Amino acid sequence: MPYTLNLRNQKAVLWLWDGTSVDDYGKAKPAVAIEISVRWEEVNKEVTDSEGLTIGIASQVVVDRDIPIGSLLWLGAIADIASPPVNIRQVVMVNKAQNFNGREIRRTVLLKKYSDSLPTLV
Repeated sequence: MPYTLNLRNQKAVLWLWDGTSVDDYGKAKPAVAIEISVRWEEVNKEVTDSEGLTIGIASQVVVDRDIPIGSLLWLGAIADIASPPVNIRQVVMVNKAQNFNGREIRRTVLLKKYSDSLPTLV
C-alpha cells in the first residue's frame, strides 16, 4: 500500500477546474462534483505566490491526484453537502514531492477560503 494512502482517511468533495471555463465575472466555473479521499488540516498561514502576492492559506490537504489551481474543495461527503454549502475552499498552490526512491508522489494542495456559494458549474 502506498505511503500516501495511509494519510487519506477523510472525504472531500472536489470540483475540478479545467483552467479555461470562467463566468461573466471572470470567476472559475468548475465541473461536476466528485468525492475523493484526503487528509485535511486546518492551518492559518501565509504564502507568497509566483507573482509575489501574499495569500492567506486556510487548509492544507493531501490528495491522491493532480488537482489544478482554481479547483474547489469542501470537507465532507457528497451526501452531506448543505444547501447552500459552507466553507468552500479554492486551490491556490500545488506541491508534489517524490519519496527517496522516486516511486511514490505525495501531492499536497494549499487552499484559501472561497465562498459559501458555488459558481455556475460547467
